[in-house]
Amino acid sequence: YGYPMPPAAPPPPVVAPPPLLPPAPKSYMRETIQELTDSMKYVREEIQRLRKEAAERPPPPPPLPPPPLPVYEPPPLPEVVEYIPPPRQRGQPSGRGRGRPPTAPEPEKEMTFEEKRSLSLNINNLPPESLGKVASPLPYLVARRIA
Repeated sequence: YGYPMPPAAPPPPVVAPPPLLPPAPKSYMRETIQELTDSMKYVREEIQRLRKEAAERPPPPPPLPPPPLPVYEPPPLPEVVEYIPPPRQRGQPSGRGRGRPPTAPEPEKEMTFEEKRSLSLNINNLPPESLGKVASPLPYLVARRIA
Protein backbone atom coordinates (compact mmCIF):
# COMPACT_ATOMS: atom_id res chain seq x y z
CA TYR A 1 0.00 0.00 0.00
CA GLY A 2 2.85 2.39 0.39
CA TYR A 3 4.22 1.76 -3.07
CA PRO A 4 3.58 4.33 -5.82
CA MET A 5 1.56 3.18 -8.84
CA PRO A 6 3.51 2.81 -12.09
CA PRO A 7 2.51 5.26 -14.84
CA ALA A 8 -0.20 4.02 -17.27
CA ALA A 9 0.93 2.90 -20.70
CA PRO A 10 -0.02 5.27 -23.52
CA PRO A 11 -2.91 4.05 -25.75
CA PRO A 12 -1.90 2.51 -29.08
CA PRO A 13 -2.06 4.85 -32.07
CA VAL A 14 -5.30 4.74 -34.11
CA VAL A 15 -4.58 3.45 -37.60
CA ALA A 16 -7.20 3.86 -40.34
CA PRO A 17 -7.88 0.69 -42.38
CA PRO A 18 -6.67 0.79 -45.95
CA PRO A 19 -9.39 1.78 -48.47
CA LEU A 20 -11.05 -1.14 -50.27
CA LEU A 21 -11.37 0.62 -53.62
CA PRO A 22 -9.57 3.66 -54.83
CA PRO A 23 -11.83 6.71 -54.98
CA ALA A 24 -13.68 6.95 -58.29
CA PRO A 25 -13.40 10.09 -60.38
CA LYS A 26 -16.47 12.35 -60.24
CA SER A 27 -17.24 11.90 -63.94
CA TYR A 28 -17.56 8.12 -63.42
CA MET A 29 -20.02 8.67 -60.56
CA ARG A 30 -22.13 10.98 -62.72
CA GLU A 31 -22.33 8.33 -65.45
CA THR A 32 -23.29 5.63 -62.94
CA ILE A 33 -25.99 7.82 -61.37
CA GLN A 34 -27.36 8.62 -64.83
CA GLU A 35 -27.50 4.91 -65.73
CA LEU A 36 -29.37 4.11 -62.50
CA THR A 37 -31.82 6.96 -63.11
CA ASP A 38 -32.49 5.73 -66.66
CA SER A 39 -33.03 2.17 -65.38
CA MET A 40 -35.51 3.38 -62.76
CA LYS A 41 -37.37 5.40 -65.38
CA TYR A 42 -37.65 2.33 -67.64
CA VAL A 43 -38.94 0.18 -64.73
CA ARG A 44 -41.61 2.80 -63.85
CA GLU A 45 -42.76 2.95 -67.49
CA GLU A 46 -42.98 -0.88 -67.64
CA ILE A 47 -45.05 -0.97 -64.45
CA GLN A 48 -47.46 1.65 -65.86
CA ARG A 49 -47.77 -0.28 -69.15
CA LEU A 50 -48.49 -3.57 -67.37
CA ARG A 51 -51.10 -1.94 -65.11
CA LYS A 52 -52.81 -0.41 -68.15
CA GLU A 53 -52.89 -3.80 -69.95
CA ALA A 54 -54.29 -5.48 -66.86
CA ALA A 55 -57.04 -2.84 -66.58
CA GLU A 56 -58.02 -3.27 -70.26
CA ARG A 57 -58.05 -7.09 -70.12
CA PRO A 58 -61.50 -8.63 -69.38
CA PRO A 59 -61.79 -10.45 -66.08
CA PRO A 60 -61.21 -14.20 -66.20
CA PRO A 61 -64.31 -16.39 -66.46
CA PRO A 62 -65.63 -17.84 -63.22
CA PRO A 63 -64.37 -21.33 -62.36
CA LEU A 64 -66.40 -24.26 -63.63
CA PRO A 65 -68.71 -25.94 -61.13
CA PRO A 66 -67.51 -29.28 -59.80
CA PRO A 67 -68.75 -32.36 -61.64
CA PRO A 68 -71.92 -33.86 -60.19
CA LEU A 69 -71.52 -36.60 -57.63
CA PRO A 70 -72.41 -40.10 -58.77
CA VAL A 71 -75.96 -41.12 -57.91
CA TYR A 72 -76.22 -44.12 -55.66
CA GLU A 73 -78.35 -46.85 -57.13
CA PRO A 74 -79.23 -49.61 -54.70
CA PRO A 75 -78.63 -53.17 -55.89
CA PRO A 76 -81.65 -54.96 -57.36
CA LEU A 77 -83.85 -56.81 -54.94
CA PRO A 78 -83.40 -60.57 -54.82
CA GLU A 79 -85.97 -62.75 -56.51
CA VAL A 80 -88.80 -63.98 -54.31
CA VAL A 81 -88.82 -67.74 -53.85
CA GLU A 82 -92.24 -69.35 -53.68
CA TYR A 83 -92.74 -72.82 -52.27
CA ILE A 84 -94.25 -75.29 -54.73
CA PRO A 85 -94.82 -78.73 -53.22
CA PRO A 86 -93.33 -81.75 -55.00
CA PRO A 87 -95.66 -83.85 -57.14
CA ARG A 88 -97.42 -86.53 -55.16
CA GLN A 89 -96.38 -90.10 -55.80
CA ARG A 90 -98.76 -93.04 -55.83
CA GLY A 91 -99.44 -94.55 -52.50
CA GLN A 92 -98.86 -91.31 -50.60
CA PRO A 93 -101.77 -89.90 -48.68
CA SER A 94 -103.20 -86.76 -50.21
CA GLY A 95 -103.76 -85.14 -46.86
CA ARG A 96 -107.48 -84.80 -47.50
CA GLY A 97 -108.87 -86.62 -44.54
CA ARG A 98 -107.01 -89.90 -45.04
CA GLY A 99 -103.96 -90.92 -43.11
CA ARG A 100 -102.93 -89.46 -39.85
CA PRO A 101 -103.89 -85.91 -38.90
CA PRO A 102 -101.30 -83.20 -39.57
CA THR A 103 -99.19 -82.25 -36.58
CA ALA A 104 -98.51 -78.69 -35.58
CA PRO A 105 -94.99 -77.61 -36.51
CA GLU A 106 -92.58 -77.32 -33.63
CA PRO A 107 -91.43 -73.81 -32.85
CA GLU A 108 -87.91 -73.23 -34.12
CA LYS A 109 -85.27 -73.05 -31.43
CA GLU A 110 -81.57 -72.34 -31.56
CA MET A 111 -79.39 -75.46 -31.67
CA THR A 112 -76.98 -75.92 -28.81
CA PHE A 113 -73.30 -76.42 -29.39
CA GLU A 114 -73.59 -80.12 -28.52
CA GLU A 115 -76.46 -80.59 -31.00
CA LYS A 116 -74.45 -78.90 -33.77
CA ARG A 117 -71.40 -81.03 -32.96
CA SER A 118 -73.44 -84.21 -32.98
CA LEU A 119 -75.08 -83.29 -36.31
CA SER A 120 -71.68 -82.54 -37.84
CA LEU A 121 -70.26 -85.89 -36.69
CA ASN A 122 -73.33 -87.77 -38.00
CA ILE A 123 -73.07 -86.06 -41.41
CA ASN A 124 -69.37 -86.89 -41.60
CA ASN A 125 -70.14 -90.57 -40.91
CA LEU A 126 -72.58 -90.83 -43.85
CA PRO A 127 -71.46 -92.82 -46.92
CA PRO A 128 -70.33 -90.66 -49.88
CA GLU A 129 -73.38 -91.53 -52.03
CA SER A 130 -75.70 -90.18 -49.31
CA LEU A 131 -73.84 -86.89 -48.90
CA GLY A 132 -75.21 -85.62 -52.22
CA LYS A 133 -78.75 -86.00 -50.88
CA VAL A 134 -77.93 -83.95 -47.79
CA ALA A 135 -76.15 -81.16 -49.61
CA SER A 136 -78.23 -80.96 -52.84
CA PRO A 137 -80.81 -78.16 -53.08
CA LEU A 138 -84.43 -79.10 -52.76
CA PRO A 139 -85.80 -79.75 -56.27
CA TYR A 140 -89.27 -78.49 -55.45
CA LEU A 141 -88.16 -74.91 -54.72
CA VAL A 142 -88.77 -72.95 -57.87
CA ALA A 143 -87.63 -69.36 -58.21
CA ARG A 144 -90.13 -67.15 -59.93
CA ARG A 145 -91.31 -63.63 -59.44
CA ILE A 146 -94.62 -63.10 -57.75
CA ALA A 147 -96.64 -60.60 -59.74
